[in-house]
Amino acid sequence: MVAGGRAISESLKKADREKAERLRLEREAAEEHQKEKRKIESELLQKEQEIMQKYEYLLKEISPKLGIENFLGYWFGFFWLALIGIFILFDPPKKYVDSVLGCAIGVGFLFAYFWRDHKKRKKEESDEYRSLIQKRDAELKVIRKRRQELSNDFSA
Repeated sequence: MVAGGRAISESLKKADREKAERLRLEREAAEEHQKEKRKIESELLQKEQEIMQKYEYLLKEISPKLGIENFLGYWFGFFWLALIGIFILFDPPKKYVDSVLGCAIGVGFLFAYFWRDHKKRKKEESDEYRSLIQKRDAELKVIRKRRQELSNDFSA
């Protein structure tokens, strides 16, 4: 059977031109439907990515910088505090200076690590940070709900 320039095979003994044409139109409508679904889905995914990027930028702007350069700055400051504190409290002999330096390096590292962790927790507990997270989640929820409705509408 031929309809619309394409061959449609059926298991019927008699070819029904109208039925073949109807099948072709249904297939074309289904293909068009799928194209529309993919287009809307890609637009929604793009909007979701834009929202994520926008809020990622805003969250970085309000948060204190917690990179390696700041960690090294914290370490350097705590190293000197520990070194001075050890010399003041314990007054070690000169032959133990290398041990004192090692101890100050370790203490400075530990304090810098915990200080950075403390700063990170304070940032995540701040009202401004939480409100941005809630706004981002609300916007994403709308987009994801729309995607869910879209998949339900097209599957039905």
